[in-house]
Amino acid sequence: MEKLTDVISSRLESIKTSHLLCFVVISVEIITAIMNSIMGVIWLGHFSHELILVGTIDAFVGVIVVAPIAISINEKVVRLKTLNEVLSESIESSKRVENELRASQEELRKLSSHLQSVREEERSRIAREIHDELGQALTAIKMDVAWLKKRLDGKDAVLSEKAAATMKIIDGTIQSVKRIATELRPGVLDHLGLAAAVEWAVREFENRTGIKCSMLLEPEEFEIDKRLSTDIFRILQESLTNVMRHASATKVDVSLKAYDDVLELVIKDNGRGITKEKISDPSSFGLLGIKERVNFWNGVFDICCPEQGGTEIRVRVPTRQLENKVL
Repeated sequence: MEKLTDVISSRLESIKTSHLLCFVVISVEIITAIMNSIMGVIWLGHFSHELILVGTIDAFVGVIVVAPIAISINEKVVRLKTLNEVLSESIESSKRVENELRASQEELRKLSSHLQSVREEERSRIAREIHDELGQALTAIKMDVAWLKKRLDGKDAVLSEKAAATMKIIDGTIQSVKRIATELRPGVLDHLGLAAAVEWAVREFENRTGIKCSMLLEPEEFEIDKRLSTDIFRILQESLTNVMRHASATKVDVSLKAYDDVLELVIKDNGRGITKEKISDPSSFGLLGIKERVNFWNGVFDICCPEQGGTEIRVRVPTRQLENKVL
């Protein structure tokens, strides 16, 4: 639209030039009529009615021919000015709407990140309560049952076996509590950092699914923003979950690299790959969640199917100026 207004402006300038030319033509015709009268006096020594008549007719014809053109040009100038004003207002309105939309998207992105942070805090709180409260209660119950079993040994075989079975159930429940608390918020992420948490998550995934995994960490230890560490870890978890559910893969390669103020996470499997329709599907909430996490950090998210098959997810996030990302 801006180019169109430029064209209109140039047209207005050309029309102004044409209008000026018409005025000059009319003026020349009138001057010509006057000059004819003067020349009649000089050449003939008296006023020549014929020359005066010719000059008058010439000027009159010039005015009749040129005047409608000048009027038509004036009308076009007015219409083009009006159109130019309308287009200028439309451009300003479009820019204003675009700025408002951009601001709204940024607010939604910040809100999404804030909700993610709140959810992570709530996960941490629930994980601590489960570990501390349920863990301690189950441990106390296990000690009491062990005490009962010890008293029943040799006295009541049936009750002794029941106590032993109860202890096995308690042991299984304790392990479940630990697993649930760890899945809610792995303590290794808070205490040992992102690299150790990624290594733990990959090994757990391999043990749980039987899918062979390889891992590359460069460097093996590094420190980054805690919130960014959480987002990268959750992206890894979501990616591995997708591999387990949809890929039918037998091998997964994971790499985490920190270099030149950039953090790069790559997850690649040898499964059946992902379709373009699935990538753009608005109901693929896992991928949408990954995109939102990456966008908040002004990073780049790419998912593709390499020629050799499978699916590759690549996330690159700048680690510079993280202090500006304060909610």
